[in-house]
Amino acid sequence: MVLLVLIGNSFTSRSTNFASETNTRFSKSYPINPAVSYEGSYYNGEIGEKKITQANIELETENYFGSKNSIINSIKAKKGVILDEGEYKDKDNKKSLYLSAKVPSEELDALLEELKTFADVKSLSINTQDVTKNYGDYSDRLSRYEEQIKKYKDMLKRNISIEDEIKIQNRIDQLEDQTFYLEKRMSEIDDEVNYSKVYITLREKQSVLESVDFLGFKESAKLFLNSLNTAFRLVIILIGFLLPFGVIYLIYKLIKRFFKK
Repeated sequence: MVLLVLIGNSFTSRSTNFASETNTRFSKSYPINPAVSYEGSYYNGEIGEKKITQANIELETENYFGSKNSIINSIKAKKGVILDEGEYKDKDNKKSLYLSAKVPSEELDALLEELKTFADVKSLSINTQDVTKNYGDYSDRLSRYEEQIKKYKDMLKRNISIEDEIKIQNRIDQLEDQTFYLEKRMSEIDDEVNYSKVYITLREKQSVLESVDFLGFKESAKLFLNSLNTAFRLVIILIGFLLPFGVIYLIYKLIKRFFKK
């Protein structure tokens, strides 16, 4: 009985610390190139290499819709999944596509090479993060806690008091909570390792005819039209100003002709 209480108290301290640690770890995502500390890691080097890769590519094209369809079809052909897609227009009515997708990691290089053929590449970056030690740490912790769960369940089969049974069951529940979080995070890492994310920006660029100003013809045409508009307004104002004088003059002529008769 005393031994069981001591074991329980020791486990409570370790479990509480571990719960705090895992909750902190699970609340964080794994951005590229984070400052990761492996102090106190249980990793023993038995896990295979685990790397997360992301790519960012910016493209520009005159054939916007053709390039857009080619990009989407290429992702689907590589057994990829489109995660998010947005389309916008700027002040010049030029369209832009922002798309994020994930593809099997072994297809990432082939996809990027295809994307280069659909439009002009303005920028391309590929980032890789090694999460092998994180994954190995989680795996080792999971094994140890599963082993402890088995031992505590074996203790429940013995002839023990109700009080001891309740304490042991509480320890099992705590351990099972931790194994759930560990399994969840390991599954997330597996998905990030097996499927690489790619972020694509496609912008419609001006055609040669739109970008050339033909010796200032467009600007001159705008100035000419503005001048015509201004002149027309001045004519209307002048007519409005002279109209009363014209009416008075016409009345004067009619009166003068009437008295001559």
